Amino acid sequence: MKKILKYISVITAFLSLSVMLSLTAHAENYTTYTYSYDARYQVSPDAFTAEGEYSVFDNIALKKPSDIVCDSNGRIIISDTGNNRIVISKADFSGAVSVYGYIHNGKAVNFSEPAGICTTENGLIYIADTGNSVIVILNSDGSTYSVFDHTPTSAQLGGFAYTPVAVGVDSLERVFILSRDTPGIILMDKNGEFQGVIGAQDVTVDFSDYIWRMFMTREQIMNSKQYVPITYNNFFIDSKGFIYVTSYVEDGYALMQAVNGRNSSSDVLPVRKLTSDGTDVLKRNGFFPPVGDVNFKISSKTDTNAKTHSSISAVTVRDNGIYSLADSKYGKIFTYDEDGNLLYVFGGNGSKTGLFENLISISYGNTDLFALDNGRGSVTLFKMTEYGKMLDETVILEQAHKYSELNSLWSKILEKNNNFDLAYYSIGKNYLEQKDYSSAMECFRLINNTTYYSKALQGKREEILNKWFLLVPVIMALAAAAAVKLFGAAKKYNLSERYNKSRRGLKSHLVYSAEVIFHPFEGFSDIKTEGRGGTLAATIIFAAAVITLLINNLFSGYLFNKGISDALGIISSLGNLLVPFFLYMLSNWCLTSLMDGKGNMKQIYTTMCYSLVPIIILLNVSTVLSHFLVIEEAAFVTTISTAAYLWTVILIFFGTMTIHDYG
Repeated sequence: MKKILKYISVITAFLSLSVMLSLTAHAENYTTYTYSYDARYQVSPDAFTAEGEYSVFDNIALKKPSDIVCDSNGRIIISDTGNNRIVISKADFSGAVSVYGYIHNGKAVNFSEPAGICTTENGLIYIADTGNSVIVILNSDGSTYSVFDHTPTSAQLGGFAYTPVAVGVDSLERVFILSRDTPGIILMDKNGEFQGVIGAQDVTVDFSDYIWRMFMTREQIMNSKQYVPITYNNFFIDSKGFIYVTSYVEDGYALMQAVNGRNSSSDVLPVRKLTSDGTDVLKRNGFFPPVGDVNFKISSKTDTNAKTHSSISAVTVRDNGIYSLADSKYGKIFTYDEDGNLLYVFGGNGSKTGLFENLISISYGNTDLFALDNGRGSVTLFKMTEYGKMLDETVILEQAHKYSELNSLWSKILEKNNNFDLAYYSIGKNYLEQKDYSSAMECFRLINNTTYYSKALQGKREEILNKWFLLVPVIMALAAAAAVKLFGAAKKYNLSERYNKSRRGLKSHLVYSAEVIFHPFEGFSDIKTEGRGGTLAATIIFAAAVITLLINNLFSGYLFNKGISDALGIISSLGNLLVPFFLYMLSNWCLTSLMDGKGNMKQIYTTMCYSLVPIIILLNVSTVLSHFLVIEEAAFVTTISTAAYLWTVILIFFGTMTIHDYG
């Protein structure tokens, strides 16, 4: 028996260990995901799979590498900063050679902390040799082509020292350089002559801080928040000559506000696309601006305990406009199309292949993606999956305006990933382009995209108005005439009932509410002294107001619907009316003895219920209109709803004054 128990214990321990190892392995595998329109995390199929990780080149392990690029010959070039060398290798990681220096003024010079690198179509390799403060140009075979040693002066750089850390070249052979701590990008001609600085961001000072600084001492100003220009940490020049720049964001709270507000023009955004004169033309038409992860929460400017935002360390761009950002803090790669739509996110921190310690640089070689880990000193090769290729194809079809084929492809993508909001968004936009407004509205509603739903609704409304342009104004005129006639009939009926006390019943009491809302002093006085209102009628009006509020909350148009569907939400919504109503009624009755009021509880109740008639009328009008108005016309709905409650409050005030004889 003991032997059996021993075997059972061993098996149990083995199974437990297996489960633990399985969970650990699973925890370290990266998950590909996107974000929904309302910032929900959505798992998606892998767009890239990690094929391998490589750290030894030319028999030497990488040490603190800082940059990687793929050239036009299908090779990868690595800036191995810690070993003061440049590695040139085939894309399959074979045949690597090391370049440790160059020839300058007839003398051999060793690299000193080489950092950023780039290549040109004709095979030249540009290197920011940081320690030597020069730009080195190598031939394709690693031999020296040229050295830019015309160092810009501190005065030319606004008081900053020239310390090149990144370099790029456009099709006109203009050379762009990032210098450590220097705002903007240094521009040189093809001979290395200084041409100026572009893309420096303006400093924005909070107005409140500006006022406070007027009363501060010099020492207090030095110890307060410093407003300095943002410096870029990396950049990439695409095939069209646009300069994609990245920067670390210090103010996470401001970034969170920009993300939550879908602000595409905030000056704290970490990615920009600059023209040659420094103008930012990056499209930020996605659900959120391209910032990396968007689900971080920071409660205040001084909150240091919350999960912080991504730290974008690099950007790389493909010829089709798709670009990827490297997040060094969380080891993730974020990929966007040229409009700024997030296609997928993968990677993370960890020790397994596909995860990173300090992701510092990324580069595309056709559809392969090479990711450089500065912490582990390694390069990870990612291969694009069929799912990734399908997303690539959507970009091509979008650029070619082949909307029918594009919708078909998005439908196939949804079969693989049915919670991909971008697919519904893109299909909806294509329907919108084809003026199929009903289908577009359905797509945008599925992902809760109110902005584009509003555009589709506006198109649908114009379509209906154009089709029934004669009937619509007739219906509106008839509705207005009916309302005037209804109130006119009510006024006539109320006049006929003035001296028929014996025949007044429920109908008379209900119709008299029309008199009360337009002539409150006379109306409430007659309710008190002439019996023109009744408790049953008041209760019916109260019930109608409650039902109206429910209808308004549950059945308003999609753009104005409060989304209250559960029991708790309905109770909470009703409480916003019922609690103040009964509290005021009770306090009103209690105060009658203190302020010598003449009204009783029945009169107070009746008066308050009759005061709810504007809510019944106007909220129903608001509910109907909400199905036809777009976001830009929200003021109409808000004004009508506000008028309903304000009118009710005024009636309650006049009613209280009248029944207690406070006038």
